[in-house]
Amino acid sequence: GDGRLGGISGTLSAYETLLLRGYDVSAVILEDCGLSNDKFLLSYLRNRVPVLVLPPIPEDPSDDLTDWFSESSSVFGLLEDALRSFHLKRIQRLNSMQRKSKDLLWWPFTQHNLVPVDCVTVIDSRCGESFSAYKVCPMYIPSF
Repeated sequence: GDGRLGGISGTLSAYETLLLRGYDVSAVILEDCGLSNDKFLLSYLRNRVPVLVLPPIPEDPSDDLTDWFSESSSVFGLLEDALRSFHLKRIQRLNSMQRKSKDLLWWPFTQHNLVPVDCVTVIDSRCGESFSAYKVCPMYIPSF
């Protein structure tokens, strides 16, 4: 996100563009520039994604950033929690897709009742892009 003047519209435009293009947005993070952009974004994005605010970054990048990282550690902790939660929900959603696929999807030239649920491979992608296949496994199996 953007904490500067005009940052609210820029942040919302970027957020909505990412969603429209099929990307997952797990959090919005912006630098506190003293304009309280986070207040509106927190209200607007409530129940969608967490909005996190970092303290102002020092003007001179050659400065020692140790103090800034210390001051920001709680925000980074919240970000880590948000990313873990988002990933867990995504995995739970992918786990449920094998069962739901028979009721929600149409497979041409296939008798759905003849396909065992554990033979369904869930593909997480958009048309024309790279994809990842998700297969539920009860334990880790080396794949090399």
